[in-house]
Amino acid sequence: MIDEEELIIALKSPNESEKAFRVLVDQYKERLFWHIRKIVLNHEDTDDILQNTFIKIY
Repeated sequence: MIDEEELIIALKSPNESEKAFRVLVDQYKERLFWHIRKIVLNHEDTDDILQNTFIKIY
C-alpha cells in the first residue's frame, strides 16, 4: 500500500500517472463503492456512479 502523499505526487508525474491511477482505484474502489451504495441503494447505479467518479478523477 502506497502512502497517500506519494500517490498524489505520482498522479501528477507524467511518467507515473497511469500506474498511480491504477493504485488509486485499487485502494479506494471498495470503500467508495460502499459509501455510494448507502446513498443510492441500487447495485447497478452504484457501479455507474463509481465508474463516473473515477473517470472524473482521471
